[in-house]
Amino acid sequence: MRRYASYVRAPLAAVVSFVAFQAVSLAAEAVPAEREEETLLAELMMARTGAAALLVAPSLEEADLALAVHLRRNLGLELHICFPRGNFREGRGAGPGEEGAEYAREEAAARLVGARIWRLDIPSPPEECPGEDARARLWREKAAGELVRAIRRVAPAIIVVCRASGRGDGAGDAPASAAIEAFDAATDPAKFPTPGGREGFRAWEVSKLYVRTFDPSPADLQIETNRPGPGQGLGPARIAQEARRLLTGKDAGAPAASGISSLAWYRRLKSRVEKTDSSEMTDGLERIPDEGFPGSPPAGEGKYPPGSVMAAIAAIGAPGRDRVEAILAALVNTRDLHERLSVAAVPPVMRAALDRRLAHLGEAARIALGLRLHVRCDPPLIAPGGAARVEIRFHNGGSLPVAIKGISLPHAPDLKVAPVELPPGPLEPGGSFAAAVDVRADGNATPAKGDGVLRVALTIAVEHEKYRARLGMSAPAGLEIGRDNR
Repeated sequence: MRRYASYVRAPLAAVVSFVAFQAVSLAAEAVPAEREEETLLAELMMARTGAAALLVAPSLEEADLALAVHLRRNLGLELHICFPRGNFREGRGAGPGEEGAEYAREEAAARLVGARIWRLDIPSPPEECPGEDARARLWREKAAGELVRAIRRVAPAIIVVCRASGRGDGAGDAPASAAIEAFDAATDPAKFPTPGGREGFRAWEVSKLYVRTFDPSPADLQIETNRPGPGQGLGPARIAQEARRLLTGKDAGAPAASGISSLAWYRRLKSRVEKTDSSEMTDGLERIPDEGFPGSPPAGEGKYPPGSVMAAIAAIGAPGRDRVEAILAALVNTRDLHERLSVAAVPPVMRAALDRRLAHLGEAARIALGLRLHVRCDPPLIAPGGAARVEIRFHNGGSLPVAIKGISLPHAPDLKVAPVELPPGPLEPGGSFAAAVDVRADGNATPAKGDGVLRVALTIAVEHEKYRARLGMSAPAGLEIGRDNR
C-alpha cells in the first residue's frame, strides 16, 4: 500500500464525476495571478502527478505562500491549506459573525495561490508560551484527531507545517508535534475513525512530513521558492507577497522581482520514502508511467506516447500541435484505462489520486475548449420560505460543437429547485445558452453559515471526430439562506 500513497495509475470513473471535477473547479475558479495558459499547464501537471500537498498553517508568511505557489506550479501538486481553527469544513464565502473579515482575507489569498482552504476545530497555539505548555493548551489528542481527519479527506503525499516564528515556542512546536502524531495515526483505521464518504478513508499513508526552519543548519532541504516555471508571468515570490497583503490587509511594500533568489529551509520530521532529499520535496516519490492511448503505435525516440498527459503538456505553445486534441486524447485514454481495472479492487489509498488525474484533465479540457459558465442569483440571500431566481449562462468559445447533456443544482438540501430545460442540440462554436430557474427555500431551512449552499453543475459532451469526451463543469451560484427577520 505504501508504494501507491502519492501517485496515479488510471481514472476511477469512465466519465468525469461531479464530485472529483467540482473539487478542481473550485481550486481553478479564480487564479488571478495566472494567465490562462499558465493555469492550463498547471492543471495538466497536477493531472500527471495526481498527488497533493497539505500545508498546516497557524499563520502564513511570504515564504510559506511562495512555497505553495512553487508546489502547485512547478511540481504539479494539488494544493490545500489547513488552518487550525473554526469548524472542519471547506472554507467558502466570508464566514460567520466576527470572523467574516478574516475568513474573506484567507479565501482571497488562497485563490491567488490556487489552493483550497480547510479549517479545523482546534485553536491556534499561543505565540508567547513554552512548547510543553502550548502543547497542553492545544489539547494534543484533539489536534491530532482533527489533523487525521484532514489527512484522510485531502489524501496528501506531502505535509508541510508552516511555523509562525523561528523560536522554539508553541507557535511552531505544537502544530509540528500534533502533525507527527497524525502522520502515524492516519494509517491506523482504529484511530480516530470517521463515518463513510471521502472523509471516511480508513487509512492513508502520507509520504513525507516537513516543518519549516529559519536556519540552514538543522534543515534537510533548501528550496528556491522563487524559481519561475516555463512560460510563467509573475514569480512565486511576487504572488506570495500579494497573497500576504491580502491576508494581513497591509501593504507589502515594493514588488518582489521574479529573478531575486528566495530561499527557504525545511526539516524532514517523518518519511516513508527511502531516498534522501536532494533538491525538492517530491524527490523519491514514485511516478506512475504516463501511458499512451491503448492500441496506438509506440512513440518515436524523444517523443511522448499519443494520448498521454505529457503529450498534452507538450502541445501547449508548440507550433502545428492541436492542444485540444491532445488533451481530449489524454482524457479519453484515462477513461479507457479505467475500463481495464476492477473498480472494486482499487484501494482507497489510490482512489484520491485516480480522482485527481481525471478531474484535472477535465478542467484542462474545459480551459482548452474555451467553455464558460456564469451564474447569477437574484436575490443572493433568501430567508426560509423565500424564493430566488438563478440565471445560467453558458458560452462555447472553442472550435468544436458541445452538447449540454445535463444541468443540476446540487448541494442544496434545504432548497427546492425547478427543472432546467436543456438545449435541443449541440452548441456550435461561438454559440451560447441561457436559462433561468426558480429556487425556493423550505420554511424550516437552516441559515447558511458563510458557505454558499448552491452550485450549478453541467454535464458536457464534446463532439470531436476522434475523441468523444464527456466531462463536467460547475460554477458557484452564491445563493445563501439567511435568517427570517420579519
